[in-house]
Amino acid sequence: MDNVCRETSLICREIIETDFHLSTANTHQTSGEKIYRQYGFTGARGEAVSGFETVRLHAWPTYKTSIMKYKSREKSELIALICLISRNNDSNIIARAGLDGLDFARGRASRALSILEGKGYEDFVKDVWAMNGEFVALNISPGGSADLLSVLGFLEKIDQDISCEAVC
Repeated sequence: MDNVCRETSLICREIIETDFHLSTANTHQTSGEKIYRQYGFTGARGEAVSGFETVRLHAWPTYKTSIMKYKSREKSELIALICLISRNNDSNIIARAGLDGLDFARGRASRALSILEGKGYEDFVKDVWAMNGEFVALNISPGGSADLLSVLGFLEKIDQDISCEAVC
């Protein structure tokens, strides 16, 4: 897994320069480029350049701990997604709800994780459902965090394949 993340970082290392610094205000800009110009957040491109740091440092350990505790991929993926929302400068949230929406989403996800730690999984799920309703009402869509969850799934598959090859 670490090798894949390192290689991704090397392949993408110039993407910030080419996509953000060389484009001009006169060219068509993606939402990510606009957010970079306005706030300095690099979004999906920055995650790739960092070798998916948010996944490696936060979601992966959370996921692995959850797998050990709950023995459930579904539960562990939900917990990892909420972890990602709490840590990620999700450009999709910013595009739809601004920095206030991002702050709200991150704080709300952190609260859900605190409920998981303090009260357990069932109360956590109830709180996540409530959080979902709040996100819908505020037009918050954590699409960037969902994308990073798919990266976690990809890295998990690689990790499993490598572990199997080492054993087999």
